[in-house]
Amino acid sequence: MLKVRLSKQGYKKNPFFRIVTIDEKRKNRGASIDILGYWHKLRDDVKLDVEKLNYWIDKGAIVSKTVKGLAEKARK
Repeated sequence: MLKVRLSKQGYKKNPFFRIVTIDEKRKNRGASIDILGYWHKLRDDVKLDVEKLNYWIDKGAIVSKTVKGLAEKARK
């Protein structure tokens, strides 16, 4: 089952997250299928490719609650 969720990057006290499509059974730092964007938590900077997100949703991917919130923020 595919899932669109956050994958933690960055380092201590400077979190950076990629928004990725990944197989649900893989770990958070596992190999992702597609990178849809990023979220830099401290700068509150979000970049998201909405077309890719819609493509994966059409393919049956489940979107996490956090990514849904970030998607609404990116669309504004």
